[in-house]
Amino acid sequence: MYSPLPIAGRTEAWTEGAAQVFRVCECFAVGAVFAVGRDEFMRAVVTRVKEAAVSIDGAVTGEIGQGFLVLLGVGPADGEEEAKRLAEKICRTRVFSDAAGKMNLALEDVGGALLVVSQFTLYADLSSRRPGFSKAAKPAIAEPLYESFMAHCRALGFRVEHGSFGADMQVTSVNDGPVTLLFDTE
Repeated sequence: MYSPLPIAGRTEAWTEGAAQVFRVCECFAVGAVFAVGRDEFMRAVVTRVKEAAVSIDGAVTGEIGQGFLVLLGVGPADGEEEAKRLAEKICRTRVFSDAAGKMNLALEDVGGALLVVSQFTLYADLSSRRPGFSKAAKPAIAEPLYESFMAHCRALGFRVEHGSFGADMQVTSVNDGPVTLLFDTE
């Protein structure tokens, strides 16, 4: 036998089915609170460029002409879905000028490419003079998601160049506009 449950000033009889629904909703709500309350969404700083390159130890490891330079940061709660969603958001953003000078064209429309560089410093805690990076995902989480993000961009039909995860890199770019955008998966 189930006792009545007060809901918003009313009482409703419990049934076994309702109890199961409540348990499912309770589990969902716990997950939703975690997702809504988090501030470590996957992040990217995206610059529209005429050209960009990344070098490691003096050797160019990736370079593009027109397109996006993507500095990608991964948070500890990020997963495959965030990598896919962020790739789609960035690749479909219309910030290239059309014939009238309006930002109406997407990367695909201009035949652009992406240069993706891992950037854990996007999660810097700047509450003191020495930044802390504990909010960034550890390499075991971040590197596969960095690779996944690039794979999703390739699956959308784009050429993707990149640096080397965790390496000391030198990045050069000729910014176009300049147009620089902040993306996250929120």
